[in-house]
Amino acid sequence: MSVFRTVKNGNYEELVPNKLGRIIKSHEGGLMMVEVFFSDFYESDKHKHSHEQMTYCLEGEFDFLSKVK
Repeated sequence: MSVFRTVKNGNYEELVPNKLGRIIKSHEGGLMMVEVFFSDFYESDKHKHSHEQMTYCLEGEFDFLSKVK
């Protein structure tokens, strides 16, 4: 049984015009992996998810703040 499935044909979604976009790579159970595209100096609003997320940076750098339960 697979607990992590790859999303086939994940499409780019523009979430904030010219500032933030994403491609959902995988989502299964309580885990989600998303490829995110930020413009320079973009700052996201505070938010939370009902699932866990995996994060990695392919290019550039970013600050990530997390509240641990």
